[in-house]
Amino acid sequence: MRFFLTSILAASGLIGIVHSAPIEDDSSVWLIQEEFIKFGKKDVYESQQQSWLQGFKKTLATGGFWRSKTGFWPIYGMQALDEPQYIYLIPLKNTAALDGFLGKRSEYNEGMSQEAKNQRQILLSCMNFSISSLHQYVKSCSSGPDDAASWQKNPFVHYWVFGITPGNDQNFEAQIQKVVADVNAKGSVLALRVWRVLLGSDTPKYVIVLQAPSQDALDLQVKSILFVEGPIKDIVRNQREGSALMKDTLSMTP
Repeated sequence: MRFFLTSILAASGLIGIVHSAPIEDDSSVWLIQEEFIKFGKKDVYESQQQSWLQGFKKTLATGGFWRSKTGFWPIYGMQALDEPQYIYLIPLKNTAALDGFLGKRSEYNEGMSQEAKNQRQILLSCMNFSISSLHQYVKSCSSGPDDAASWQKNPFVHYWVFGITPGNDQNFEAQIQKVVADVNAKGSVLALRVWRVLLGSDTPKYVIVLQAPSQDALDLQVKSILFVEGPIKDIVRNQREGSALMKDTLSMTP
């Protein structure tokens, strides 16, 4: 399993491959891709990326993937508001599906018309670089509906990235569960998702995404949440956070 994943990710340009917690249950593996955009290229990037996504979805639909749910790969796209960055979250169901997704994406790129390939070069020229990593969805720490409709109903996003010291996964996850339970007990059920980084840089690491239907609602929820307090401070190596906005035009759902 480890050799397979490392080979696939390395061949696909995923960088900084380091193992964190072992894959005990790969039923909810996500690929997260971050693309960092050059100054002044936002509008061109979004236009070209939207066109690419539409073409990719059309190709999958023609092949019967969307109808049969075989190779079903939604892509949830968001724009970071604190820096020129776009983030794509792709649920793969399991690690075996990673090969299928990357293969189908590569097949689509290679089979495009010359005009479409020229357009893709314009898209790539808008980017400084991209980073991809493999994550496991931690359902026990997450809260709220877990479906495509929830992403669309809650487009305002705040996210945290926590690096922790090795061997403290269970302690950190217990802290997340406690914080979420305390907030939900007050009557405000959070739309919150948590991932543990499986393959990526600077592990062990967790990504937490909080969503809300409005910016005001999101701000209130963020103020009510404190993940790092008490003894937990001793196991957190680094952290960062930011805001983002879901983009329907940069997402791909059936």
